[in-house]
Amino acid sequence: MSQWTVASEEEEVSAPALTEREVRQAQDAVRACYLSANPEKLASGEVEALLTKYAGQELLLLQRVRHRYGLSVKSARVYKRGDAGRVGQWTAVDVDLRADGCLRWAAVEGLDKGSIDVRDGKADAWSQRLAGRQGAFCVFGSAIDDQAEVKVTLAAANDHERDAWVAEVAALRSFFKRLHSERACQAEEAKSLEVALSMSHSTLQEDEDRLLEIERRSQAEEARALQQSSEDAKTEDAERSRPLTLAGLEAALDDALRHTADGRAFEESSNWKCAYASYKQAVGSFVQAKKAVAGMPGDQRPEGAVLDLIASGTAQCKASAGSCRARGRAPALAAAPLLDASRRLPLEELEKVVLDADDV
Repeated sequence: MSQWTVASEEEEVSAPALTEREVRQAQDAVRACYLSANPEKLASGEVEALLTKYAGQELLLLQRVRHRYGLSVKSARVYKRGDAGRVGQWTAVDVDLRADGCLRWAAVEGLDKGSIDVRDGKADAWSQRLAGRQGAFCVFGSAIDDQAEVKVTLAAANDHERDAWVAEVAALRSFFKRLHSERACQAEEAKSLEVALSMSHSTLQEDEDRLLEIERRSQAEEARALQQSSEDAKTEDAERSRPLTLAGLEAALDDALRHTADGRAFEESSNWKCAYASYKQAVGSFVQAKKAVAGMPGDQRPEGAVLDLIASGTAQCKASAGSCRARGRAPALAAAPLLDASRRLPLEELEKVVLDADDV
């Protein structure tokens, strides 16, 4: 087990502020990067402006500059422990940790060159007792080719250099995590901007196309309603030969009550198409109830109040269906009231008729 573990994300966020000496070192490192990669910016004064902008975040600026120009984060000759079968063998090799997240080592006698990706990796420091060598540390990453997990065991000249290597790997991991988050935010902002521009650039032709699409859908709904009416008519014709009884009246009134309640619920949620369909079904149920009454023997027919309720419900559901249909075609009318509350079908009375149907 290792005696030193990379700091957690919370610890990285709450890291103490840099000392004045560390700030100067970071600023000098930024200037050195530009001197080797883009000296024109150093001469024009842009680098000093960047240092002012990133005051207090000099290490972040240094990471961004190194990543922008593909520079090395840390390079040194260290010792690499052999793989399986040669675990006790340590070979001196030049190792380079780059800002793009690549840790690579040069080829030496008895050791091929290689590299691993440490953007999402970590590093752990080992004690001399566990590693058998001072300054040892392990770097965990993934293979460049197949992204398989890889572990590389190295040893610096001393424990101080070892801790520097471990800290640089941790800093790279934190940097790439922040970079991925920033890019995700930028992509989201770009998408939102694209949507906003698309909406702002809508033309009259696009609005007309939208209205035509609404009309087309409305016509399709009408066609489906007509088809449903035709199917209902066929069903009615098939059932005309059946004796119409009190049970038929109860069932028809139950259906009318349910479809009327559904229609009002859809009205409240401004779902005009579904409200239209529910009211049309309620009208059909009222018609069925009227036919049931007409088919009953004279001594079994209900009172005239029931027929009045059926007629009132039929008329109001037809009006509601027509209003919902108009609202579905012209969404701008959605704010207008559909029917005055006093003109609505009295659900309580209809429920009473349904409940008292056995007494008819």
